[in-house]
Amino acid sequence: MNKSRRMVALQARALAGCGFAVLQMDALGCGDSAGDMQDATWADWVDDAVQAVGIARQRYAQAWPSAPPPALWLWGLRSGALLACEAASRVGTPVNLLFWQPVTSGKTNWQQFLRLAKVGAALGKGGASNATDATDADATPGAAAAEAQPAQPALIAGYRLHPAFGGGLSAARLAPPANAGRVVWLDISPQVDPEPTPATRLALDAWNNAGCAVQHRHVTGPAFWQTTEIEDAPALLQATVEALADGVAP
Repeated sequence: MNKSRRMVALQARALAGCGFAVLQMDALGCGDSAGDMQDATWADWVDDAVQAVGIARQRYAQAWPSAPPPALWLWGLRSGALLACEAASRVGTPVNLLFWQPVTSGKTNWQQFLRLAKVGAALGKGGASNATDATDADATPGAAAAEAQPAQPALIAGYRLHPAFGGGLSAARLAPPANAGRVVWLDISPQVDPEPTPATRLALDAWNNAGCAVQHRHVTGPAFWQTTEIEDAPALLQATVEALADGVAP
């Protein structure tokens, strides 16, 4: 979240400069939004994304009252792609999707977060016992253990996450919504033209088999969402603008 905000803002401005109307949202507990991170569930974030679509449409109609409604894109980075898919299924109208290095399995992604919590606990980085308890309980919750003690917030990378957050994320899959239109899938790698991972291949096959024409490509750049320092990926900005502008009438 902290590492990615600059790149997302740069891309939003680049798209706006090309004539796109862009709404960059902060979900509950994130950025400038209300609430604390530990109050947010995955369902809350899906609700926020659906509400953001309504706000974007309303503001567009107010700014350009005589213009027809434009094509709608939902844009997600990493697990945000999972969020975009769930929100798209509730929008109703056709939705185009832009993915940046999408997570294909919410369960795998959540398990990675839990491992971060265990590493942090082992290194003594604050809230160690709480993080360890939450990690163990959420990773392998037995019936007896669930009855013995209520679920506790997980402390991951300095953020406390709601006990229900992990369940919602774990259930999320990068599945094509029935109303999906264009799909632009951009993976970022420091290598030039790397081979897609097995998980990516399976997901791409599933989307194509569902009738979605997925435009997939690799872009050379850093994994800016996890680098030690804040980094930019200029090639990703350019590739995104080019992909979304392709086929758009001037």
